[in-house]
Amino acid sequence: SGRVLIIRESMQYSVCFFFSSRRRHTRCSGVSWARRCVQETVLRFYRKRVDQGDEFQVHQTEYVKDNLDPVWMPITLETSRLCGSNLSTPFRIECLDDQEDKNFRYIGEATISINEIAQGARQITLKDGKKDKSRGTLEIINFRLTKKPSFLGYLKAGERINLVTAIDFTQSNGEPDLPFSLHK
Repeated sequence: SGRVLIIRESMQYSVCFFFSSRRRHTRCSGVSWARRCVQETVLRFYRKRVDQGDEFQVHQTEYVKDNLDPVWMPITLETSRLCGSNLSTPFRIECLDDQEDKNFRYIGEATISINEIAQGARQITLKDGKKDKSRGTLEIINFRLTKKPSFLGYLKAGERINLVTAIDFTQSNGEPDLPFSLHK
């Protein structure tokens, strides 16, 4: 008699964001932001490790060139990657400019959770991490949270599984105890 063991999977979602940004017009080394400082703007997404508490980068957007109010391509991420499948866990978004010398200039950052976005938070204030000063706004133009079907969900919906097994009783594979045997 056989036995089938099914382990319950946690609910999986994917999230799709569509971001744009409006920055406060500032000056950079005495030169107008719009004329010289805007190079290539990028967003980076960070998540905290549950066990260690440190952060690691989970996603980086494409670069938007020479645009004071950039709009990024839609971003689709698994919630397991972005927030460990816990929709209440906050993640950090960092906005940077990539300068001509390939050094990043920090613009600002924001911390938010999927639940906050799902409840209607569409304007995220970018703040200077040290001074807590507003550096602009990150706007979520479109947001979609999609439930991903699990293996168990497929089975509940009527998916059929066929299993074929075979046992090779021939001796052409050699003695099972020998290291050159084909049994291993």
